[in-house]
Amino acid sequence: FRVCQPPHAGHQCMHQLTQNPTPSPRGERGDSNAPGASPRSRPSGYSSSPRNHLAGGGAAVTINAINKLLFDLDSSGPARVHKLLVKFVEENGDPSRSPNYHSPHRDDLSELARALTHPICIKSRPLALGLVRSLKICARKQVNRNNLKPVELQPVATLLGTVGTEDGELAADVANYILNVCYFPPNVKHVLPAVPHLVACLKSPDEALQIAAAGALQSICMHDVGKTDVVEYDGVQGVLALLGSLNFKVVTRCVGTLHNLSTMWPGVHSIRDNGGLPMVVALLEDGYPPEVKRHAAGVLQNCSRDKDSIPIIREHNAVDLLSKLLFLDDLTTQMPATGALLNINGTCGDQSEQRQAMKKTL
Repeated sequence: FRVCQPPHAGHQCMHQLTQNPTPSPRGERGDSNAPGASPRSRPSGYSSSPRNHLAGGGAAVTINAINKLLFDLDSSGPARVHKLLVKFVEENGDPSRSPNYHSPHRDDLSELARALTHPICIKSRPLALGLVRSLKICARKQVNRNNLKPVELQPVATLLGTVGTEDGELAADVANYILNVCYFPPNVKHVLPAVPHLVACLKSPDEALQIAAAGALQSICMHDVGKTDVVEYDGVQGVLALLGSLNFKVVTRCVGTLHNLSTMWPGVHSIRDNGGLPMVVALLEDGYPPEVKRHAAGVLQNCSRDKDSIPIIREHNAVDLLSKLLFLDDLTTQMPATGALLNINGTCGDQSEQRQAMKKTL
């Protein structure tokens, strides 16, 4: 069975445990123009036209055009760069009408990411915000995120540690960039330094930041190396604390993260030991959106592989609530609900008459 990835900012798909799983045992910034640094060559692609065309006619701002100004930021001046960044974000905010999104060419994002470490950008919030938003937009495009270099990833992930939760708007955009790039597994290892800061963002009262941080964690947790770090930095406790939110988008992202974490044993144990099972069962109650119930059923299916979790799940009326899901017209919800019921009504490998009768009925 598979769980869904959060949608691109601005899906995840990880296998759940099967009926007979074999879980793994694993559960600066710096100015490149500083003295002594190697001189940079001019970014690739400068010979091509700096602009694409907008749907209604006219020229659209391209990353190439922005790169030209960023290459010599001291001479270009922050005002000119900021103006171009704002225009790029305005033209490409809507993916359906974005010239950048519909262009088949890869963008060189190294200048944008590197600029985040430039003293001018460090001191200018509007400039930093424009850079991160432009990077987030570019990361929606598969040809970009599937060909990112470490230099295009690490400065953005590092920025979150500097911003913290004090600037929720900027931190949310960084989190959304991380969400997007983690669609491509090799990128995950380069954004792991952001994990403790994403977990810290969950404690912010800013719901937009909570949604962005939980979405990034859900995306990171598509991959085992990401899950390990999220568990290690108390990510389970962080998302559990938000399951009672009145904002269903917050709840959906958080239970989606738990769904991914529950595909490895350290995640299962952390959910159980932090009192998460009753909270997840409660998400099956009437009033929650179908996606929340689907993720909750997936968490319970995976956690019910653990014999110490079964009594906790049973005593909170999970059997009745899971049984109701079988009558929904949604196979992706019926399947984890069925698996959870099979696990709850007998330990794995149990061939008792009770389990076999339940299996036959389901």
